[in-house]
Amino acid sequence: MMRGFFLASVCIGLAFCLNATAAQTFYVAPNGSDANPGTLEQPFASLEKARDAVRALKQAGPLPEGGVSIEMRGGLYHLDKAFELTADDSGTERAPVVYRAYTGEAAVVSGALPLTEFAPVTDEAVLQRLDEAARGKVMQTQIPESARATL
Repeated sequence: MMRGFFLASVCIGLAFCLNATAAQTFYVAPNGSDANPGTLEQPFASLEKARDAVRALKQAGPLPEGGVSIEMRGGLYHLDKAFELTADDSGTERAPVVYRAYTGEAAVVSGALPLTEFAPVTDEAVLQRLDEAARGKVMQTQIPESARATL
């Protein structure tokens, strides 16, 4: 699973560097909806939906000359699972498939688990193992059960 995530990260990272003019563009935004058509005004919410839109284009026939661009609007794209791209998701030299951030915006793709609720360590056994200067300054959090299987 991590291999797929790493591969997708590398592919996306490389594609951000390309400067191709696409004949077909799909847009993705953190506040979008996967029920949308993927336009600038009505973007998709997920990279998976954009990938599937490209797959549908390929099934209908060859990709348009100039290829397809998936433009990610600025914001955080949190992945709960690996975003996998296979050879079926690639384009050609004349019709590349490019994932990139929308011009002038920063799109962050992250598989990291957000940890938000921290509290001071209160377990006396743990506190005794800490250097005296650190006691009262070390924080702890509970990792959700659903995330433990992926760690």
